Amino acid sequence: MDGRGFAASIHSGEIERKGLRTVTSNSPIEAEAYFLKEGINWHAEEYLDLEEVVTYLLK
Repeated sequence: MDGRGFAASIHSGEIERKGLRTVTSNSPIEAEAYFLKEGINWHAEEYLDLEEVVTYLLK
């Protein structure tokens, strides 16, 4: 845990985390299952645009 109640990595598909509000995952089904299991409420799912995808691929 990182002191705020979140594990260091939510699941194996986590790519990036921005604070407590944004998690980027390459496995949204696994992320949603984790959130439901842990009782974490979420309200929006957004898809990356092409520039963001290319940026992650080049990292």
